[in-house]
Amino acid sequence: MFLLIYGETVTMAQVAKTIKEIQELFAKAGLDYNTVRAQGFDSYQLAEIQKGLEAGVSVSDYLDPEMPWTEMEEYRLELEQGIDLSEYRKNGFSSDRLAQIREGLAANLDVSVYAKQEYFAEQMKEIREGLEKGLPVMFYKDPAYNYMQMAEIRMGLEQNVDISRYARPEIPYRKMHAVREVLAEGVQLEDETISRYEAGVIRQIGWAKKGKVDIMEYAADGYDADQLHEIRLAMLDHLKEFKKYINRQYRGESLKEIRLGVKEGLDVTRYASVDYSWEQMHEIRLGLEARVPTQYYEKPLYRAQQMREIRKGLEKGLDVSYYTSMVYSSKEMRIRRLAMQKVMDQKSQEKSIDEALRDVGQGINTSTMQQDEKMTEKDKIKTGLPFVNVTSDGLKAELYIPFKVGQEEYTVDRISDFLRKSNIIYGVDYNAIADLVEGKRYNRYVVIAQGKPAKPGPDGKYKYYFDTNVPSQPATMPDLSLLYDDVKFFEMVKVGDKIAEYTDAEFGDPGRTVRGDEIPAVKGREFPILKGQGIMMMEDKKSWCATLSGEIRIKDFVVTVRPLEVLDKATDPKATYKYPGSVLIEGNVTKGVTVKAKGDIVVRGKMDSARLDADGNICVAGGIMGSAERSLIRAGGRVSASSIIKTDIRAGTNINANDIKDSELVAGGRVSVAGQNGSIVGGETQAQLGVSCAVLGDASGRRTIVQVGATGELTAQYQNCMKSLSRITSELGLLKSEKERIAGLPNNAVKVQQQIKVGQALAIKESEENELTMKRLEMEDRMKAVAGAKARVTHIAYAGSIIIIDGIAKQLNSDMTKPSGLLFVNRGGGVSLSQRDEEG
Repeated sequence: MFLLIYGETVTMAQVAKTIKEIQELFAKAGLDYNTVRAQGFDSYQLAEIQKGLEAGVSVSDYLDPEMPWTEMEEYRLELEQGIDLSEYRKNGFSSDRLAQIREGLAANLDVSVYAKQEYFAEQMKEIREGLEKGLPVMFYKDPAYNYMQMAEIRMGLEQNVDISRYARPEIPYRKMHAVREVLAEGVQLEDETISRYEAGVIRQIGWAKKGKVDIMEYAADGYDADQLHEIRLAMLDHLKEFKKYINRQYRGESLKEIRLGVKEGLDVTRYASVDYSWEQMHEIRLGLEARVPTQYYEKPLYRAQQMREIRKGLEKGLDVSYYTSMVYSSKEMRIRRLAMQKVMDQKSQEKSIDEALRDVGQGINTSTMQQDEKMTEKDKIKTGLPFVNVTSDGLKAELYIPFKVGQEEYTVDRISDFLRKSNIIYGVDYNAIADLVEGKRYNRYVVIAQGKPAKPGPDGKYKYYFDTNVPSQPATMPDLSLLYDDVKFFEMVKVGDKIAEYTDAEFGDPGRTVRGDEIPAVKGREFPILKGQGIMMMEDKKSWCATLSGEIRIKDFVVTVRPLEVLDKATDPKATYKYPGSVLIEGNVTKGVTVKAKGDIVVRGKMDSARLDADGNICVAGGIMGSAERSLIRAGGRVSASSIIKTDIRAGTNINANDIKDSELVAGGRVSVAGQNGSIVGGETQAQLGVSCAVLGDASGRRTIVQVGATGELTAQYQNCMKSLSRITSELGLLKSEKERIAGLPNNAVKVQQQIKVGQALAIKESEENELTMKRLEMEDRMKAVAGAKARVTHIAYAGSIIIIDGIAKQLNSDMTKPSGLLFVNRGGGVSLSQRDEEG
């Protein structure tokens, strides 16, 4: 469980004080808690007072509501560490500078090296960190360096690169960073390259040298970093055809679209033109990948968004001629596309496309009339003569006969003659005409002719030479628990193996309109061209082969082949098993073992007091358990296991198991416990999107914590972000004050140098503030996304269990059970039991 105390987020295990205890803490120091709060201290200031009281220091030195919390923090830390900085404070050092001096003194450093007013706090920090690591700080202690430049020189010293290549105040820190990165890779750069080119270009030159390709002629010609990036990648992939498209008029994004097209074997001449923006190129390339007739929208006058709507219609097999006119905006095109899609999805001829378009207010007048095609429908009715509506696809004709007193009786022959004169000659329903005449069905539309739609031919199809259903699903046992023993996790291929073959779609049968015009035969749907990693299209452009050996997977026509390491077991506690792809361990992972993988980790046996770390998913079929040394798992994706006991898990998405005991789980998605008796007992389970199990806690009343929604970790991250923003705002205020102070100094070279230095520091801090602000907004969006998360218990929740939703806790004081199950929700600022039919 977590609790917010004065802006700080702590776990339940850390929370030892209730409000009453905090009041007692203040009283021991001769302070009244409510009186202090009434003085206007904010949450961060109150946190510093409480921390000081807990540490047993005299908070009277900083008990001032006008004092920023960052300054209060510095006073408190000085008192706790027994460090007297009064002389430095008298000399005008700001609180952020004092913090660096204090940390240096605490580490027994010679702070006289940097305890000077000419340094900003961040510069002090870089020098201090260098002193702590025993580095020769003389190379970067010149105040002319801003702190980012100092950091690049410090990191260069740590990496043992030749810092003399870039350690000059006139070189911007971004260029320093690029040079350092390249030198750290063991690549040498000429002095002319460093002085002539900006950071991005230097980085591309360095990576090109490392990859043993030469892009210098293009750098010399003035190509920018983004353009050089695409040229370099094309060279690394040996795309000789790409060279003829290299043109400085193409932006990097445009070159990327051309490069990808060449790599995928597409006809890039269809879009490799300066007349197209990169967004337009992107839409044409996607269309070529999907094998649709891109000629429908290969027009520079179309906006990329319009192209996208036409492409999506073609991919669904729609007749895009309904909305390809440039008079339609992309929004109008989308409305028409969705209306047509709705008709197709309904698989019904009861409603024509024109009717569907009219339903959404985007219909067009498709009426035709023998008397005058320019007349409105009201005009036609006023004539007292019959008229015909023909849908724009020509597949349906409707007859309207207005009733007129004293008119000559209609006959089947008269109507048939009228239809012939109106050129309605195919699919005429004479029974419908007879019914109309005999029933005198006037003043209404009656369908009297149906055309024959063109019949699409067979769709294109892929033949795969590997099992595409990987990983397979675990078996469901009679008690509804999941069995992972027989799950097929990987499909293997060898380099050179054919993995897929494509057969083109074919044309079907032509159709005919009610006017007798032939509707051209329609080709079946084509499917997108395969792309991905570890595969190559062959010269026939119909087959693909693996370019390396490993595991293969496919999703949405994207194939990935990655290295797969297969181990009998992992039992050496002294070894760290580390792999660039995925790992399959057929046996057990035993105590003390660490396995790391960039892909997935699958253990068919058991895991005991070990550590698994994967960027992908992790599955332990035999179950996970820990002892005094707990098992540790981190996965970028999901974690699955038959059981989880005494284990700490952090998963990017979901955690699935049949049983969870005494574990600490953190899931970015859901935690789901399968089985009629699937239980969560003991420990703490955090899942941002929800938790479900059959049994929560046990009959002994063992404390079992479940958190969903805005979990303690998520809230802590948000609070830390807010605190960092507050700190930067304070630092910006100090820099702005310094800027104003310098502005009042006499004009001289020293003043100009100081103004430049402060200006650079302000720019860097403002950039950091913007990044943190973006992070705050992202976290707020995430917190909104997880709002409404629920905790579901299908059988029984025992007393002693604690359920926390969006930071609001409910402790169960008695066992709870219900035939329809228990669903805990956040309602009205408290955790309560929802009705089953309200779970949404």
